[in-house]
Amino acid sequence: MEEYFSNLEAITKDLESEAIILNDVAYFKLAGASKNENFRSPDSYVFIIFKKSKGIHTVDFETYEEKDLQIHISFPGQIHSWDTADCAVGHKLIIKKEYLESMLYDSYLLSSRINRFPVLNINEHFYRKLGSEIFILEQELADFRFGPIIKVRTELILRLIDTLVAKLVEKGKKRLPQLVINFYILLDENFIVQKNIGFYADKLAITPGHLSTQCREYTGLTAKENLDQRILLEAKRLLLGTTYSIKEITFKLDFGTMSRFSIFFKAKTGYNPKEFRNRFM
Repeated sequence: MEEYFSNLEAITKDLESEAIILNDVAYFKLAGASKNENFRSPDSYVFIIFKKSKGIHTVDFETYEEKDLQIHISFPGQIHSWDTADCAVGHKLIIKKEYLESMLYDSYLLSSRINRFPVLNINEHFYRKLGSEIFILEQELADFRFGPIIKVRTELILRLIDTLVAKLVEKGKKRLPQLVINFYILLDENFIVQKNIGFYADKLAITPGHLSTQCREYTGLTAKENLDQRILLEAKRLLLGTTYSIKEITFKLDFGTMSRFSIFFKAKTGYNPKEFRNRFM
């Protein structure tokens, strides 16, 4: 694996082409500097495995330091900004949403459908183990005869990454009870059209009060505050990651009127939607 990167020159990034992958899995070598602002992830999962890196990576408006021996994970639809130094080398895997979720439906990584661990620190041994599997996958992707083997190989790589997430969850750092996990799953599927906490409580067969108590205990926010935060996150993603007009975003988020959307957004951020877009784009 050392020889694999020994003569690797800087690679030109083409994010638009990478976002339109034709197969279920795509692989790209990483090398050299890269910089982007408010890039909206495609409808795929992206795994960047750094052998070396230095820089800053912002995931849905939370900033992380890029370091050697890390895995950076992107969920579909997230907003990313990054400034990566020219020392960076590593691998990038792009895996279509349906393809990955069919394999990892029971994983820690997808347990709440929320990217709770966007950056994972790894050691040299784990990098080598993962890198050797990726190297074989790259060869198999070049030969269409290996379709079934590619799926097995991809799942093996993902399961290896999932073991890291499992260890973090089992440490209790971000452990969530199944009730809250189920609430998050329902929230992600329904937050645009269902803005009444009673809907979610009914689906979970509990009272709204009990749902809020559980949410506050494990997340620090009530059920309604979690709902508002999910709506706000999607609003920010649409404002900075798309060219939709404010009017279009208003109706995509089912606010009915632009004034209602503006009041909600300003109460949460201190900016109206237009001000927010102009300031942070």
